[in-house]
Amino acid sequence: MILKRKVVLLYLSLMCAGLFFSCSKSTDQSFISQLESIDAFIRQGQTSDAMATLKKAEKNAFSAFARLGVYRRYVTLGEMSLAERTLQSALKALPENAELTAVYAQFLLRANKFDAAVDVSRSLAGTRYGSLYSEAVLRKVSEATKNGSFYSGDLAAVYYDAFVGTGNTRWLMNSALVCLLAGDYDTAAALQDMRAQYQSQKTTRSMAEMLFWAYVQYDAENYDVCLDNLSKVRSEVFLPAAAELASDAYVMLNDRDSAEASRKIVLQYKGEKSADVSPAVKVNSALWEQSRGNYHRAYDLIFDVVTNNSDYIPGLVTYGRFAYEDSLAPEMTDLEKSLRLTEFRTHAMQAYDERPRILVSDALYRMENAMAKEKAAGEEVDEDLLLAQCLLYFKNNPDLTQTAKLAYVWKMLEEHELGQSLYPPKLVQLAVHELLANGKTEDARNLFTKYLDARYSLKNEEPVTQKVLIDVFGGERPVPKNVIPPEVLRGTFGDRAAKDVNSMEIWEGETAAYFTLLDGNVPAARRLYEYVLFETGGLHRKSETAPIVSMSPLASPVTACNLAMVYSSTGNKKDALALYGLATGRTRDAIQKADMLYRTAVIQNELKDEAGALLSLEYCLSLNPIHADARLLRRQIEINSKK
Repeated sequence: MILKRKVVLLYLSLMCAGLFFSCSKSTDQSFISQLESIDAFIRQGQTSDAMATLKKAEKNAFSAFARLGVYRRYVTLGEMSLAERTLQSALKALPENAELTAVYAQFLLRANKFDAAVDVSRSLAGTRYGSLYSEAVLRKVSEATKNGSFYSGDLAAVYYDAFVGTGNTRWLMNSALVCLLAGDYDTAAALQDMRAQYQSQKTTRSMAEMLFWAYVQYDAENYDVCLDNLSKVRSEVFLPAAAELASDAYVMLNDRDSAEASRKIVLQYKGEKSADVSPAVKVNSALWEQSRGNYHRAYDLIFDVVTNNSDYIPGLVTYGRFAYEDSLAPEMTDLEKSLRLTEFRTHAMQAYDERPRILVSDALYRMENAMAKEKAAGEEVDEDLLLAQCLLYFKNNPDLTQTAKLAYVWKMLEEHELGQSLYPPKLVQLAVHELLANGKTEDARNLFTKYLDARYSLKNEEPVTQKVLIDVFGGERPVPKNVIPPEVLRGTFGDRAAKDVNSMEIWEGETAAYFTLLDGNVPAARRLYEYVLFETGGLHRKSETAPIVSMSPLASPVTACNLAMVYSSTGNKKDALALYGLATGRTRDAIQKADMLYRTAVIQNELKDEAGALLSLEYCLSLNPIHADARLLRRQIEINSKK
């Protein structure tokens, strides 16, 4: 996408001529007369007379416009070296003149002197002549290489200047692509041309560009703008791709019905059995149909995915989920249980009996087969698939003892070890959870701390060289030896983790904080919890003194409660109260919510807010009437209020 040289040359020639004649009223008449004579000599073919007169006239050219007039006539006479010399001399006298710089840059471009053109035109970047600098850079890059330099981050501004100079919106697309490759999604999205006359165009090219900008806006998380762009795509050529992107945007906006309507457009245009249909579309549609009880439709879609896209992990995971739900016995009333003993069936019972079934054994077989393929290819087993397979195995074997479950987890860890003490993160998360649930706290801690040290190189422990006795005759030699005692390393785990928490996953930060708190390292635990709660999920707390009004959507309510306890124990009651309030709002389990409300009431009572404490306790007891601590505290507050 290089500017047409003839168009630029004509533009600059007209510009130079216009600039020259526009100042003719204030220019010395003798100089004008000389130029008129030169033009007459050129028309008559008297080049020697024209050259002689032009050299005399050049001595009287002082303004930029006059110098450009001389330059143009040297070009007309074919004296390119003299023309260049004129421009160079003019720029020495008037180095800040944009018109002179633009003409000289164009001269160098015509001469294929791209390096010099870049140097000369650099000052034009961002001006109305910025497209010349853009062309110079692009011509230089094109000349130097053909394998990817056009995506250099430095070219974003170059492409934008090219758009300003030409009005061609494809330069904007180039600039946006460079920004996207650099991860600067917001800047890329801001480049979209929002002019009404452009937005209203209905050509194939404009629709293709609208689809491109829809992808850009989606990446920038501007889902409403993305959908607005897609609404303008009416060409059947682009409609399936637009509908697929629209379905994802609707999901992000939590409009599930509109998302499914868009997916149906994709399936309608491409055909349900077409290999061109993304398996993600079919999986999402299968989940939607299953949630509405359309089991036949859901089965057809998910079975098509695992048959034709057997390595698609989300498809296998969803297939396993359907299989497990199919294995569960339906809840029945006493009447339905009685009817089951006869040949009669209600409509709902008949529909349940006739719907297709997926066997758990089949789902496990497909998962294990996909894992075996990954191993055979020398690839790491996908951890989402590994976790789904483990959980489905546990669900399919509910009679497994806790010892057997732990043995299975250890076996999976050994089979999928990535390095010393290093395993797939989600498998470690499952193992730590199972160990803690079975009271194996020390085993869980050892597994997790060694894993975290290995994954993030937290120890950074350099061996110290010491002289060590090696024989009974007194011979000795220097050998490396770790001199930091294990108990010291254990005690500093929390500090090591807190130092590098910004590189960890959410669950890793939460788990590290939990074990750090068990070690009694409250400052490190606080830092870990605060990172998870206030520095993830797009949150950035302004300062430690700012009131707590929100918590990360990625953090668990338990994490908020743990930090609240830390705050409360260190005298920061108000922040503790705020965190308990946020955690309560995020908790669905009635028993957990009741306990959080009780803790809230304790702090409210300590802050002398008896009325608020009583309200929290009433809500707590409505959720869990047998909460003894809540009843006792309520009684104490009521007695104190009567004194």
